[in-house]
Amino acid sequence: MSNNFKIVLIASIFLLSVLLVFLFIVPNLSANTEISTAIEKERQDNKAFNETLKTLLSVRNEYYALSAEYQKYSLQLPSDNDISIFTNEVYDIANFSNVVIYSIDYSEKPDIGKEEEKSGKTTIEANLILQGSYYDVMNFVRTIERMPRIVIIKDIIIQSNEDDSESLSAYITAELYYEV
Repeated sequence: MSNNFKIVLIASIFLLSVLLVFLFIVPNLSANTEISTAIEKERQDNKAFNETLKTLLSVRNEYYALSAEYQKYSLQLPSDNDISIFTNEVYDIANFSNVVIYSIDYSEKPDIGKEEEKSGKTTIEANLILQGSYYDVMNFVRTIERMPRIVIIKDIIIQSNEDDSESLSAYITAELYYEV
């Protein structure tokens, strides 16, 4: 074999190798660069979505906190004068405290000034007459004061009964509020 033939053979193998590289490897490289570009774009989108998700979760948590606070305040100062709910709660507390309620009288308290009109709340006075032992009556009063609804005990009069020295009569005046 002559040197010329060897050179031509080596040159043709080299050209064939270069041709194969361009036919098979370069298209795969360009496809890989497209895929890596798509992956990088997907990472950036994912990062942006995660930041948006964190923002939305913090807004949701703030909404839940505000909603819970609203529910708490709506229990403390109801938007309507639903005395039946308060009456049922008082009777449940009396049952729990082992006292007997003889009467509950409600009356809307007259406005003292323009402050209540501006604040949008109305006061209702509740007069309760009940009977029980001293500790049961005190337990009843403490429980009423701890109700979720704003209830202020204004006056308590406790009298002993002539028949039974352990049983006391209590006259309680309380104020409760609602929003107009």
